[in-house]
Amino acid sequence: MRLSLSYSLADAAFCLAFYFTLQMSLHYYQHLLHPAENGGFFTIGLIIFFIIFIFLSNHKMDEFSSIILSVFRYVAVYPLLLFAGLIDGGTIFMVYVTFFYLAFHLFIQFNLSINEEILALDRRSIFFILMMLFILVLFLVFQKNGLPSTQAFNLRNIYKVRSEYQSSPVLTLIKSFVIYFAIPWMLIFYRSFGFLLSIICATFIFMSSGGKLFLAMTLFVSVCVYLCKYGKITYVRLVLVLPVLISMLCYINQVQFVAHYLFFRPFVVPAWFSVEYYNYALENGFYFYTDNNKII
Repeated sequence: MRLSLSYSLADAAFCLAFYFTLQMSLHYYQHLLHPAENGGFFTIGLIIFFIIFIFLSNHKMDEFSSIILSVFRYVAVYPLLLFAGLIDGGTIFMVYVTFFYLAFHLFIQFNLSINEEILALDRRSIFFILMMLFILVLFLVFQKNGLPSTQAFNLRNIYKVRSEYQSSPVLTLIKSFVIYFAIPWMLIFYRSFGFLLSIICATFIFMSSGGKLFLAMTLFVSVCVYLCKYGKITYVRLVLVLPVLISMLCYINQVQFVAHYLFFRPFVVPAWFSVEYYNYALENGFYFYTDNNKII
C-alpha cells in the first residue's frame, strides 16, 4: 500500500508541475496556443481519477510493469490530457486517451505481467526479426533518399535536410514501429549490443531525414533501462520530472531558450501534434493513404 501511495503522490506532483509549467509557457507561445475556456475542471477531475486509480491498482503489480506504465503516463498520457484540457478543450479526445490507458493498464495487470519469465521467447528469432526491420527501414530510406550525408549534423542545414527528405506511407509505418517497439525491445532485452545496433540505425536515419526522434528515443530508453537495472523507480521519476521543474524555474527567470528544449519540444509539441492530427482526422476523415499514390 505504501508503494501505491508513492506512485500516486509522484503522479500528482508531476501533473501539478506540468500544469504550472504549461501555463507559464503560454506567455511565450501566445501567438500559437490559447487557453481553453471550459476544459480545466474536466482535466482536474480526470487527473484525480488517475491518481486514485493508480493508488488502488499498483500494489498488485510487479515493479517492472509499474515502471513501464509510469514512463508511459509521464511521457504520453499526462501531457496529452493536460494539453487537450487546458489548451485545446477536446474532452472527447481526453476520454479516448483515458479509456486507452485504462485498457492497457488492466490488460497488463490481469493478463500479461511484463517480466523476463513471461517474455522468455526464442531470443534468437526475435533478434533476427528486429534486425530485419532495422535493415528494411534503412533500405527504404536509402532507396528514396540516397546514401546519408553529414549535413544534418550542422544545425544550420538540418531543416534543409528535412525539407528534402522523401518518405511514403509504408516507410512511415515501419519507422514508427521501429521507434516505439523495436528499439525499446532491443535495449531492454539485448542491452549493450542492442544499444549499439539501435544507435547505428538511429544515426543513419538522422543523417538522411534530419529527424531527431530516433536518436532521442534510443538515448531515453537506454537511460530508463540503466536506471531500472542499477537503480530504483525514484531515479526514473527524477529523469522525467527534472526537465519539467528546471523548465518551470527557467520560465520564472525568463530563460525561455532552455525551457523550450527541455519542456516545450519534448512534452508539449508531441501532445499538440496528436491533438491536431485527431481534430483534422475528425473533420476530414482518414487520409493517410489518399495523399500519395506511392504507398511504398
